Amino acid sequence: MIKMYGHVPAWGIPDLSPYVTTIDLYLRMTGLPYELELGDLGIAPYGKLPYIEDGDTVVADTSFILEHLKRTYGDPLDGGLDEKEEAVRLMLWRMMDESFYWYLIQGRYRRDEDFALYDPLWAQFFGHLSETEKTTAITGIESGLSAYWAAATAAENTLAASGHGSIVQIASIAGARMGIEFASEAYCAAKAGIVGLTRKLAKRLGPRGVRVNCIAPGVIKTPRLRFSGSDEPEFARRTRKVTPLQRLGRAEEVADLVLFLASDRSSYITGQDIAIDGGLSVATMFESVVLP
Repeated sequence: MIKMYGHVPAWGIPDLSPYVTTIDLYLRMTGLPYELELGDLGIAPYGKLPYIEDGDTVVADTSFILEHLKRTYGDPLDGGLDEKEEAVRLMLWRMMDESFYWYLIQGRYRRDEDFALYDPLWAQFFGHLSETEKTTAITGIESGLSAYWAAATAAENTLAASGHGSIVQIASIAGARMGIEFASEAYCAAKAGIVGLTRKLAKRLGPRGVRVNCIAPGVIKTPRLRFSGSDEPEFARRTRKVTPLQRLGRAEEVADLVLFLASDRSSYITGQDIAIDGGLSVATMFESVVLP
């Protein structure tokens, strides 16, 4: 039996993803036996859903899945179309797949009143957590990732209108480069997401003259570290000890890098995530670092 892996059902349809729903509807209409299971993006081919397992064959991407199903089981839906009818089918498919999808995005995410219908679905991803843990996780992702996306999209037209511009986002080595003992899972997930967001924005906005980069600070000596006089927090001492430069970072060093990336001196740099961590993330690449 075919196994298809997707996200979660929503709004009375099989899955919140239109791509998963497309394959689900195709399998229903053709009468092919299948099971729809919750997928794991961490092990999914290409890191996305849906994908199917058909015996020993694993196929990812909606178009490739449809091609596999038609090639393997025949094409009872479209197989009888003549050339003209097939051209019309392909035209409608392209219109719906490549254009109508963005209308769905507009209606689901871009207006507050519509997003309010979608927002409760976050709970399905965090349903096993306590209310406190759930609130912390959702708030961490929304403030640590969604806010960056919203700010960048709000600024892009103004920057593009000038013919050039630079967006600098703040990620972290936590999540983006390595695990940090005092960083929450939600924080690490959000910061890793900023790296991906930076690359996608850089690709899309580059032709409009807008550069997008992010920096990934390590442990920076700020008031949040709660230094008391000359006393150093224990985790800061342990981090400094395994950092190749043998010290914590300074806020002005981070500011200098932001200024450089925002200026014309970095006019040929875009889509990059740059660590500023004294070499800490490099150290973890070549040896197992245990903070003593």
